[in-house]
Amino acid sequence: MVPKISEHKKKYLENKDIAENVLDISIEGHRNWIATICFYAALHVIDMQLAKDGIHSKTHLEREKQIAENSRISQKVNLEYKHLRSMSRVARYDAESISPTVANQLIRYMHHIETECVE
Repeated sequence: MVPKISEHKKKYLENKDIAENVLDISIEGHRNWIATICFYAALHVIDMQLAKDGIHSKTHLEREKQIAENSRISQKVNLEYKHLRSMSRVARYDAESISPTVANQLIRYMHHIETECVE
């Protein structure tokens, strides 16, 4: 089943709320979750944008290709999305912790992607 734009929006808003209002950036264990949640929030914002063109991704690699080829998604959003994805993987699989500075940057990326992609 292909998700509706409204379903992507709901997921985005839920993730954004958790990143901004539930998790505490001053707590080391929360920052890795902030990285992961910001990535998935951005994923749903971008999926909303792609869905407007009838494009629906089944994999992360497919989505990245579609982002790169979509003229309505800026190169800056593309780079920020890739960084969010990379840091999400670090947060989930590596032993290192996300710093407060990096966590704040990832939140800014999430906001910028929202600003560019949500009408």
